[in-house]
Amino acid sequence: MLGTMSGTLRRLSSLGSADNRKIFAAALIVGALAMAGKLAGMWRELLVAAMFGTGDQVDAYVLAWEVPAYAINVFGSALTAALVPGFVAVRSADGPVAARQLLTGVLVLSLGLLSAMALALALAGPALLGLIASGFGPEKLALTSRLLYVLLPCVVLSGLATLLTGVLTADERFALASASALAVSAASVAFLIGFGQRWGIFALAFGLVAGYALQLAVLARGVRRAGLGPLPGWREQSEAVRQVIRQYAPMVAGMLLISSGGLIDQTMAATLGGGNVAVFSYSSRIVAVVLSVGTMALGTAVLPYFSRMVAERDWAAIQHTLRTYTWLSLGVTVPLTIGLAAFSRSIVRLLFERGAFTAEDTAIVGQVQAMLALQIPFYSLSILYVRLISSLKANRILMYGTAISFALNISLNYVLMGIIGVSGIALSTSFVYVVSLIYLSIMLKRLLRREMAACA
Repeated sequence: MLGTMSGTLRRLSSLGSADNRKIFAAALIVGALAMAGKLAGMWRELLVAAMFGTGDQVDAYVLAWEVPAYAINVFGSALTAALVPGFVAVRSADGPVAARQLLTGVLVLSLGLLSAMALALALAGPALLGLIASGFGPEKLALTSRLLYVLLPCVVLSGLATLLTGVLTADERFALASASALAVSAASVAFLIGFGQRWGIFALAFGLVAGYALQLAVLARGVRRAGLGPLPGWREQSEAVRQVIRQYAPMVAGMLLISSGGLIDQTMAATLGGGNVAVFSYSSRIVAVVLSVGTMALGTAVLPYFSRMVAERDWAAIQHTLRTYTWLSLGVTVPLTIGLAAFSRSIVRLLFERGAFTAEDTAIVGQVQAMLALQIPFYSLSILYVRLISSLKANRILMYGTAISFALNISLNYVLMGIIGVSGIALSTSFVYVVSLIYLSIMLKRLLRREMAACA
């Protein structure tokens, strides 16, 4: 482990190109702000654990949130991944005005799409929850339905916020884009403290809606002050808009499958008995912090630089950046994964074991968390490769890869949960990312070879 860390430090001291140093600085900014956001989010989780433990209210909230979260991940995240390379390319070729006109068109389409999705979920909500919460009793299912309707505005609010975050990221304004996420956790904590005793778990739901509304307001003001706001005349950029849509369609198809992973995991956990949905949710919190602070920070930072390198056809810079950050990622995530898996139960005991969260809860959550931690190195490299593939506007590769992961996740869940219960669902998730990384590595190598040959 010490050898791995010393090798990582040597690479840090010789990042080479100016772009690599900028990416590293940007990743530090995004990571630090993501850490602040996750610490605020962890405070929220500690309050939830102390107030509600692993009881029915948490089970209901987790599954109710899975539905709008799924829509946000699919439609919001896919829009950002499709927009940023197109925004960078249009601004480089046609100037900032054309890029802002492109943004107008994408915003109009996004608002219509997200609103339609929220309405569809409102209409289909009861039937959908009847499927994914089939293990819930009538009262618990009714509570889940009421929470879902409270949370549905988050689909529009968070989707638009994600899009504006992508615009700021494309302009390399990483600090504001990342800091805005603090509003979500801060509002949730405030509502829990202020209204948790009177409203129960609904305080968390209303706090989340208020937090996303505040985040969107902060981002909109930041985009306007940065001179990146939308302009009329987006129809003049119809071809650029169509380019974004062409990249967006396969991304949506891919995200439909990959985002189904969390929903399927929670649905299958619900069939194992009461409390297992909450257990899986708590188990994922620390791993999510690690992935957000490190992996997603790097993925956010590298996307605009990869997009510019692709627009300039600078293949040498792309290969150097990819190689450098592959080794850095491994050097950081491998020791971290070993430590998190080894001390998983102690971490859970320190963070959660109080109030309604018992020592028995600590044992099972610690075991599941250790299994989930195994995904970290593979997930980290996968995100790096996904960002380069998106920059190369080859999102169909991602769509096919997520179809493989989707089928594998369901199969492994069935097999492993029958052997080791909810821990098997976590182990399945980690194994899926191993297979995903192998696929992405092979396809990216082929894609780069083809692109370089075309430019020779």
